[in-house]
This record gives sequence, C-alpha cells and structure tokens, in this order.
Amino acid sequence: GVDPDSSATTGRPANVWVATDGEKLIFQYAGVPTRMWIRDALEAVNPCGSALPMLSVDTMADPAYRRQGLLTSVGAHAYAEWEAAGVPFVFGLPNEQWGSRAAKLGWQPLCPLRWLQRPALRVGTCWERWHSDGGVQVEFVPRQQPLKPRIAAGIDALWRRVRAHLAVSVVRDAQRIQWRYVDAPHHAYQVVVGSRDDCIVGYAAFRIAEGRGGERRAIVAEVFADHPDVGRTLLFTAIAAAREQGASVAVLLAVPGSLAEQLARSAGFVVPRQSFGVQWVPLAIGSARAAVADPTNWLLMGGDFDVC
Repeated sequence: GVDPDSSATTGRPANVWVATDGEKLIFQYAGVPTRMWIRDALEAVNPCGSALPMLSVDTMADPAYRRQGLLTSVGAHAYAEWEAAGVPFVFGLPNEQWGSRAAKLGWQPLCPLRWLQRPALRVGTCWERWHSDGGVQVEFVPRQQPLKPRIAAGIDALWRRVRAHLAVSVVRDAQRIQWRYVDAPHHAYQVVVGSRDDCIVGYAAFRIAEGRGGERRAIVAEVFADHPDVGRTLLFTAIAAAREQGASVAVLLAVPGSLAEQLARSAGFVVPRQSFGVQWVPLAIGSARAAVADPTNWLLMGGDFDVC
C-alpha cells in the first residue's frame, strides 16, 4: 500500500510518502515544502494559502524490494496528489541511479551544479586585502539560539534588496537562515554575517566535516551578499575560521558560469570533476512555467539541497 506519512501537517499536502508490504515499511519518498521567490509570477506560483513548491529529498528502499517499480509508482502517486493540492513544481537532484525512471516521472534538466575546491586554506594577503578594502565588519551567529533582532531584521532587509534583481530563488530571509543553519539538528553549521555602517550586507554558512583518513574539510553551503566584494570577504572569513578549526580544504557547489562560481574562482577555488544535475518536475505551475524552466533565471547554492 501507499500512504502519506502521518506526520504530514493538517491542511497541507503530505510531503512524506511510504510503501508497505503488510506491516513492513519497504519504501519512503519525501519532499520539503520550500518558500520560493519567482519575480513577476509570485502570485501565480504561491498565492496566499496555496501549496509550496517541493524540494525532493529522501528516497529509500528496502534492498529486498529494489527494482520492483516502487520509485515510479510511489513517485507518480505523490506527484499526482501534490499537483491536485496545488503544488506548482518539484525540484532537486535526482540520483543518477534513477536512470530512465526520472524521465518517466516527468523530471526535466535545469542545469549542472558542480563542486569547486580550494585545496590549501591559506588566505594570507588576499584575506587582509579584501577585509580592509571592503570595510565589512563580520560577526558569527551563536548556534541553536534565536537570531538577534538586529541581525534578523538586517537579513530580511538584505533579502528584500537583493530579490529585486533575482528571477527564481529559494527565499533567503531570516526565517530560513534560522531553520536551515542556526537550528539545524544534524550538522553544526556556522553562520557569519557581514555589516557595513550598521547595515547587514551579506552572510555565509559553512560546516566542518570529517573526510576519509581524518582529513577535515569546510563545506561552504551558502554565500549571499549585496555585492561581490562583500561575498569575497565573507568567503575568506569562512575559510580563515575553517583553517583555525583544522580544515585543510574547502569545497562548495556552484552552477557553471554563475556569479557564485566567479566568486569562488576569485577566492582560489578550482574545479574537480564531480557534479550534480539540478532538475525539476512542473505540476500546477500555471503562468510561471517559462520563468522556472529557464535555468539562467535561477539562483542556486549547495545549501538549497541536502548535499551540503
């Protein structure tokens, strides 16, 4: 049988679906309702009280039940229910092991998202130059605590300023930063905010992860700023903090040719081979379809997904 998970919020479409064989749980598929900004089409995509777009996340199958059509059947059932409930679209990073099943479920390519790496965390004169020339004051946010009212209001104001220049993006306001990074239960993200003249002008989020052989690396999930110089200052701040915590390498995800990739390259990141494919499934999208289908409209960062 296929049933929505009982933890789904009343009055909203279920976001977790499971398949059972009798009393045995054999498959799970989940999405995260995600607030999105679609310029010039926001009301068509997310009118008051309607369903949010879904970020596709966990897909798990009991090994004994793999290759029996569970992904196709459960996925199609979930998408039909979501579309009927007004969910405009699904987006995510389908596993390459899905193969042709992704296309059968309606997944369409958007753009690649590839890892960039900075092998040696030595900031030296670059850090000093950007820190002094940018005139940006940096401050780390305490974990598992509410954002200070000044910082929360500043991040909200930053988002309102920058979103006017964006076509499609995850909403990057204080509420999201609190949920996604500050209160994250499974990873100890560190958030640093930058300000100039008492105005929040950007933030960065990163975490330290243990690699093979005990090597520590910094995973930069997000850098968001109102000017490239601010972004560089925040990125160098994250790198310097990671180095002090024993990290020997830093990585981040960026769309090829994007401003995020240009920022990373200017900070000494190089391109390794591994990448993901960002895709989407249009559902009850309405007039915003063309805007969302255009990959050049999207602002995407690693922290938008569950791989950072």
